[in-house]
Amino acid sequence: MFLDNLIPRTFIRAIAGVAGIAIGLLSIGVPLNFYLNLFSHPAAPHQGPYGFWDGVSGSMLVLIFFAVFGFISLLLIKFAFTRPGAPDSPGDDPSGHDSSAHPSDSHATQE
Repeated sequence: MFLDNLIPRTFIRAIAGVAGIAIGLLSIGVPLNFYLNLFSHPAAPHQGPYGFWDGVSGSMLVLIFFAVFGFISLLLIKFAFTRPGAPDSPGDDPSGHDSSAHPSDSHATQE
């Protein structure tokens, strides 16, 4: 990453954590505000039947907003709280050397 030399990783992770929490709160607050405002005002008089998209369009936009921003928030918070470069399995050596190829191993004898 091009910012690795300029900004410490801890600071980047802190920014990602704060941004993830802020986006998470927005993804909960905006739909909640939408539905509270939707049901608190009396319905305007409407002549004729409502079409399918008239009733679904606002709700679908809010739910898509919730899903996208919730997913982004999850990714940012996960990035902020995971340790970088964690080994994949407990047997992996984090130094990158293969520990099974040591000459002191009794199974690695040549005949």
